[in-house]
Amino acid sequence: MKTSHYLRGVLGMSGSAVLFSGMALLISYAEGVSFFTIALFRFIIGLGILTTLAIFRQIRLEFNNRLLLFLRGLFGGIGVTLFYLAIVKIGIAKGTVISNTFPVFATLGGVLFLKDRVRPLVWLSLGFSLIGLALLTRSTWSSGFSGENDLWVVWASIGAVAGGAAIVCVKRLRETDTSVSIFLSQSLIGFWIVLVPAGLTASKIGLGIVWIMVGVGALATLAQLLMTWSFAHVPISTGSLLSLLTPVCNVILGVLLFKETLTTGEAIGSALILLACAVVAVLGKEPIAVRR
Repeated sequence: MKTSHYLRGVLGMSGSAVLFSGMALLISYAEGVSFFTIALFRFIIGLGILTTLAIFRQIRLEFNNRLLLFLRGLFGGIGVTLFYLAIVKIGIAKGTVISNTFPVFATLGGVLFLKDRVRPLVWLSLGFSLIGLALLTRSTWSSGFSGENDLWVVWASIGAVAGGAAIVCVKRLRETDTSVSIFLSQSLIGFWIVLVPAGLTASKIGLGIVWIMVGVGALATLAQLLMTWSFAHVPISTGSLLSLLTPVCNVILGVLLFKETLTTGEAIGSALILLACAVVAVLGKEPIAVRR
Protein backbone atom coordinates (compact mmCIF):
# COMPACT_ATOMS: atom_id res chain seq x y z
CA MET A 1 0.00 0.00 0.00
CA LYS A 2 1.20 3.50 -0.79
CA THR A 3 1.31 5.42 2.46
CA SER A 4 0.74 8.71 0.61
CA HIS A 5 -2.63 7.47 -0.74
CA TYR A 6 -3.79 6.40 2.70
CA LEU A 7 -2.62 9.66 4.26
CA ARG A 8 -4.58 11.64 1.65
CA GLY A 9 -7.66 9.61 2.55
CA VAL A 10 -7.23 10.33 6.26
CA LEU A 11 -6.69 14.04 5.60
CA GLY A 12 -9.67 14.06 3.23
CA MET A 13 -11.99 12.53 5.83
CA SER A 14 -10.71 14.98 8.44
CA GLY A 15 -11.30 17.90 6.07
CA SER A 16 -14.79 16.61 5.36
CA ALA A 17 -15.54 16.58 9.10
CA VAL A 18 -14.40 20.21 9.38
CA LEU A 19 -16.64 21.23 6.46
CA PHE A 20 -19.63 19.45 8.03
CA SER A 21 -18.92 21.36 11.23
CA GLY A 22 -19.01 24.61 9.28
CA MET A 23 -22.33 23.55 7.80
CA ALA A 24 -23.71 22.93 11.31
CA LEU A 25 -22.51 26.39 12.33
CA LEU A 26 -24.47 28.00 9.48
CA ILE A 27 -27.59 25.98 10.35
CA SER A 28 -27.51 27.50 13.84
CA TYR A 29 -28.11 30.92 12.21
CA ALA A 30 -31.16 29.72 10.24
CA GLU A 31 -33.63 30.26 13.05
CA GLY A 32 -37.29 29.64 12.35
CA VAL A 33 -36.63 27.67 9.16
CA SER A 34 -37.93 24.13 8.79
CA PHE A 35 -35.13 21.60 8.75
CA PHE A 36 -36.95 19.99 5.83
CA THR A 37 -36.43 23.25 3.97
CA ILE A 38 -32.74 23.33 4.89
CA ALA A 39 -32.38 19.71 3.74
CA LEU A 40 -34.11 20.60 0.47
CA PHE A 41 -31.66 23.44 -0.13
CA ARG A 42 -28.81 21.09 0.69
CA PHE A 43 -29.87 18.66 -2.01
CA ILE A 44 -30.78 21.34 -4.57
CA ILE A 45 -27.44 23.13 -4.23
CA GLY A 46 -25.64 19.82 -4.68
CA LEU A 47 -27.63 19.08 -7.84
CA GLY A 48 -27.05 22.59 -9.14
CA ILE A 49 -23.29 22.55 -8.61
CA LEU A 50 -22.73 19.15 -10.20
CA THR A 51 -25.03 19.64 -13.19
CA THR A 52 -23.49 23.05 -13.90
CA LEU A 53 -20.00 21.56 -13.87
CA ALA A 54 -21.21 18.74 -16.11
CA ILE A 55 -22.74 21.18 -18.63
CA PHE A 56 -19.42 23.00 -18.91
CA ARG A 57 -17.64 19.64 -19.18
CA GLN A 58 -15.62 20.12 -16.03
CA ILE A 59 -16.83 16.75 -14.77
CA ARG A 60 -18.27 13.70 -16.47
CA LEU A 61 -21.36 12.05 -15.06
CA GLU A 62 -21.77 8.37 -15.77
CA PHE A 63 -23.75 5.79 -13.88
CA ASN A 64 -22.58 2.20 -13.92
CA ASN A 65 -23.99 0.33 -10.91
CA ARG A 66 -27.42 1.92 -11.10
CA LEU A 67 -29.12 -0.23 -8.48
CA LEU A 68 -26.44 0.47 -5.89
CA LEU A 69 -26.47 4.17 -6.80
CA PHE A 70 -30.20 4.23 -6.15
CA LEU A 71 -29.74 2.47 -2.80
CA ARG A 72 -26.96 4.88 -1.87
CA GLY A 73 -29.24 7.80 -2.65
CA LEU A 74 -32.15 6.25 -0.77
CA PHE A 75 -30.21 5.37 2.38
CA GLY A 76 -28.27 8.65 2.31
CA GLY A 77 -31.39 10.74 1.78
CA ILE A 78 -33.22 8.97 4.60
CA GLY A 79 -30.21 9.32 6.90
CA VAL A 80 -29.90 13.07 6.28
CA THR A 81 -33.64 13.67 6.68
CA LEU A 82 -33.92 11.69 9.92
CA PHE A 83 -30.82 13.43 11.27
CA TYR A 84 -32.56 16.78 10.90
CA LEU A 85 -35.76 15.35 12.35
CA ALA A 86 -33.84 14.07 15.37
CA ILE A 87 -32.42 17.53 16.00
CA VAL A 88 -35.87 19.12 15.80
CA LYS A 89 -37.77 16.57 17.88
CA ILE A 90 -35.33 15.50 20.61
CA GLY A 91 -32.74 18.28 20.58
CA ILE A 92 -29.27 18.81 19.18
CA ALA A 93 -27.46 16.87 21.92
CA LYS A 94 -29.53 13.69 21.93
CA GLY A 95 -30.14 13.84 18.21
CA THR A 96 -26.43 14.17 17.50
CA VAL A 97 -25.48 11.30 19.81
CA ILE A 98 -28.01 8.88 18.33
CA SER A 99 -27.39 9.89 14.71
CA ASN A 100 -23.62 9.64 15.11
CA THR A 101 -23.76 5.98 16.08
CA PHE A 102 -23.73 5.28 12.32
CA PRO A 103 -20.01 4.28 12.32
CA VAL A 104 -20.99 1.14 14.25
CA PHE A 105 -23.54 0.16 11.60
CA ALA A 106 -21.18 1.11 8.77
CA THR A 107 -18.40 -1.04 10.20
CA LEU A 108 -20.79 -3.96 10.78
CA GLY A 109 -22.06 -3.57 7.23
CA GLY A 110 -18.51 -3.64 5.92
CA VAL A 111 -17.86 -6.89 7.77
CA LEU A 112 -21.12 -8.53 6.65
CA PHE A 113 -21.39 -7.36 3.04
CA LEU A 114 -17.89 -6.34 1.98
CA LYS A 115 -16.01 -8.99 3.97
CA ASP A 116 -13.88 -6.35 5.69
CA ARG A 117 -11.58 -7.61 8.43
CA VAL A 118 -11.66 -5.23 11.39
CA ARG A 119 -8.98 -5.51 14.05
CA PRO A 120 -10.09 -5.84 17.70
CA LEU A 121 -8.27 -2.61 18.54
CA VAL A 122 -10.39 -0.79 15.94
CA TRP A 123 -13.59 -2.09 17.57
CA LEU A 124 -12.26 -0.95 20.94
CA SER A 125 -11.45 2.49 19.51
CA LEU A 126 -14.94 2.71 18.05
CA GLY A 127 -16.45 1.95 21.46
CA PHE A 128 -14.31 4.60 23.17
CA SER A 129 -15.27 7.15 20.50
CA LEU A 130 -18.98 6.58 21.21
CA ILE A 131 -18.35 7.02 24.93
CA GLY A 132 -16.52 10.23 24.07
CA LEU A 133 -19.45 11.39 21.95
CA ALA A 134 -21.85 10.82 24.85
CA LEU A 135 -19.58 12.75 27.22
CA LEU A 136 -19.25 15.52 24.66
CA THR A 137 -22.97 16.23 24.80
CA ARG A 138 -23.83 15.08 28.33
CA SER A 139 -24.00 18.58 29.79
CA THR A 140 -26.87 19.55 27.48
CA TRP A 141 -28.96 16.43 27.96
CA SER A 142 -32.31 16.88 29.66
CA SER A 143 -34.14 14.21 31.65
CA GLY A 144 -34.82 10.79 30.15
CA PHE A 145 -37.04 9.93 27.23
CA SER A 146 -40.74 9.44 27.69
CA GLY A 147 -43.96 9.34 25.71
CA GLU A 148 -43.71 10.72 22.18
CA ASN A 149 -39.94 11.21 22.49
CA ASP A 150 -39.48 7.45 22.41
CA LEU A 151 -40.89 7.41 18.88
CA TRP A 152 -38.42 10.05 17.68
CA VAL A 153 -35.56 8.10 19.28
CA VAL A 154 -36.60 5.12 17.18
CA TRP A 155 -36.66 7.24 14.02
CA ALA A 156 -33.26 8.76 14.86
CA SER A 157 -31.87 5.25 15.32
CA ILE A 158 -33.28 4.22 11.95
CA GLY A 159 -31.51 7.24 10.48
CA ALA A 160 -28.21 6.07 11.98
CA VAL A 161 -28.69 2.62 10.44
CA ALA A 162 -29.53 4.21 7.09
CA GLY A 163 -26.41 6.38 7.32
CA GLY A 164 -24.28 3.32 7.95
CA ALA A 165 -25.87 1.50 5.01
CA ALA A 166 -25.19 4.51 2.77
CA ILE A 167 -21.48 4.38 3.65
CA VAL A 168 -21.33 0.68 2.80
CA CYS A 169 -22.85 1.52 -0.59
CA VAL A 170 -20.32 4.33 -1.10
CA LYS A 171 -17.40 2.01 -0.34
CA ARG A 172 -18.58 -0.59 -2.86
CA LEU A 173 -19.51 2.02 -5.47
CA ARG A 174 -15.98 3.43 -5.43
CA GLU A 175 -15.01 0.31 -7.39
CA THR A 176 -17.29 1.19 -10.31
CA ASP A 177 -18.40 4.84 -10.15
CA THR A 178 -16.87 8.27 -9.66
CA SER A 179 -17.31 10.30 -6.48
CA VAL A 180 -19.42 12.94 -8.27
CA SER A 181 -21.84 10.33 -9.62
CA ILE A 182 -22.16 8.77 -6.17
CA PHE A 183 -22.87 12.13 -4.55
CA LEU A 184 -25.34 13.09 -7.26
CA SER A 185 -27.38 9.99 -6.44
CA GLN A 186 -27.88 11.19 -2.86
CA SER A 187 -28.77 14.72 -3.93
CA LEU A 188 -31.31 13.49 -6.47
CA ILE A 189 -33.05 10.86 -4.32
CA GLY A 190 -32.83 13.09 -1.23
CA PHE A 191 -34.51 15.90 -3.18
CA TRP A 192 -37.55 13.72 -3.85
CA ILE A 193 -37.65 12.50 -0.24
CA VAL A 194 -37.88 15.99 1.31
CA LEU A 195 -39.71 17.87 -1.45
CA VAL A 196 -43.25 17.33 -0.14
CA PRO A 197 -42.44 17.77 3.59
CA ALA A 198 -40.52 20.95 2.79
CA GLY A 199 -43.48 22.27 0.83
CA LEU A 200 -45.89 21.47 3.67
CA THR A 201 -43.70 23.20 6.25
CA ALA A 202 -42.60 26.13 4.09
CA SER A 203 -42.38 29.55 5.74
CA LYS A 204 -41.57 33.03 4.53
CA ILE A 205 -37.83 33.64 4.70
CA GLY A 206 -35.66 36.63 3.93
CA LEU A 207 -32.75 37.00 1.55
CA GLY A 208 -30.24 36.64 4.38
CA ILE A 209 -31.62 33.23 5.35
CA VAL A 210 -31.57 32.16 1.70
CA TRP A 211 -27.86 32.94 1.50
CA ILE A 212 -27.25 31.01 4.71
CA MET A 213 -28.98 27.97 3.23
CA VAL A 214 -27.01 28.36 0.01
CA GLY A 215 -23.89 28.25 2.17
CA VAL A 216 -25.21 25.16 3.95
CA GLY A 217 -25.76 23.45 0.61
CA ALA A 218 -22.35 24.44 -0.74
CA LEU A 219 -20.47 23.25 2.36
CA ALA A 220 -22.46 20.01 2.42
CA THR A 221 -21.63 19.42 -1.25
CA LEU A 222 -17.91 19.93 -0.71
CA ALA A 223 -17.93 17.81 2.45
CA GLN A 224 -19.83 14.94 0.81
CA LEU A 225 -17.63 14.93 -2.28
CA LEU A 226 -14.49 14.93 -0.15
CA MET A 227 -15.87 12.17 2.06
CA THR A 228 -16.85 10.03 -0.94
CA TRP A 229 -13.44 10.49 -2.57
CA SER A 230 -11.67 9.65 0.69
CA PHE A 231 -13.43 6.30 1.06
CA ALA A 232 -11.40 5.11 -1.92
CA HIS A 233 -8.29 5.31 0.25
CA VAL A 234 -9.41 4.30 3.75
CA PRO A 235 -11.43 1.35 5.12
CA ILE A 236 -14.99 1.89 6.34
CA SER A 237 -14.02 1.65 10.01
CA THR A 238 -11.38 4.37 9.67
CA GLY A 239 -13.45 6.72 7.52
CA SER A 240 -16.59 6.37 9.62
CA LEU A 241 -14.78 7.01 12.87
CA LEU A 242 -12.94 10.03 11.48
CA SER A 243 -16.33 11.57 10.71
CA LEU A 244 -16.84 11.86 14.48
CA LEU A 245 -14.35 14.71 14.38
CA THR A 246 -17.33 16.89 13.39
CA PRO A 247 -18.82 17.19 16.91
CA VAL A 248 -15.32 17.85 18.27
CA CYS A 249 -14.95 20.70 15.76
CA ASN A 250 -18.37 21.98 16.84
CA VAL A 251 -17.17 22.22 20.44
CA ILE A 252 -14.00 24.01 19.35
CA LEU A 253 -16.00 26.50 17.27
CA GLY A 254 -18.31 27.10 20.21
CA VAL A 255 -15.34 27.96 22.43
CA LEU A 256 -13.57 30.13 19.86
CA LEU A 257 -16.53 31.96 18.29
CA PHE A 258 -19.17 32.04 21.02
CA LYS A 259 -16.97 32.04 24.12
CA GLU A 260 -18.62 28.85 25.38
CA THR A 261 -17.07 27.13 28.39
CA LEU A 262 -15.52 23.72 27.84
CA THR A 263 -16.68 21.41 30.63
CA THR A 264 -14.61 18.55 32.04
CA GLY A 265 -16.92 16.03 30.36
CA GLU A 266 -16.57 17.75 26.99
CA ALA A 267 -12.80 17.88 27.32
CA ILE A 268 -12.60 14.17 28.18
CA GLY A 269 -15.07 13.27 25.42
CA SER A 270 -13.11 15.25 22.83
CA ALA A 271 -9.87 13.62 23.96
CA LEU A 272 -11.38 10.13 23.67
CA ILE A 273 -12.61 10.78 20.14
CA LEU A 274 -9.30 12.28 19.04
CA LEU A 275 -7.39 9.37 20.56
CA ALA A 276 -9.68 6.83 18.88
CA CYS A 277 -9.28 8.57 15.53
CA ALA A 278 -5.50 8.60 15.93
CA VAL A 279 -5.46 4.87 16.69
CA VAL A 280 -7.54 3.83 13.68
CA ALA A 281 -5.64 6.22 11.43
CA VAL A 282 -2.46 4.30 12.25
CA LEU A 283 -4.12 0.94 11.59
CA GLY A 284 -4.79 1.54 7.90
CA LYS A 285 -4.95 -1.11 5.20
CA GLU A 286 -4.74 -1.33 1.44
CA PRO A 287 -7.55 0.60 -0.33
CA ILE A 288 -9.59 -0.89 -3.14
CA ALA A 289 -9.19 -0.08 -6.83
CA VAL A 290 -11.47 2.81 -7.73
CA ARG A 291 -12.76 5.03 -10.48
CA ARG A 292 -11.45 8.58 -10.20
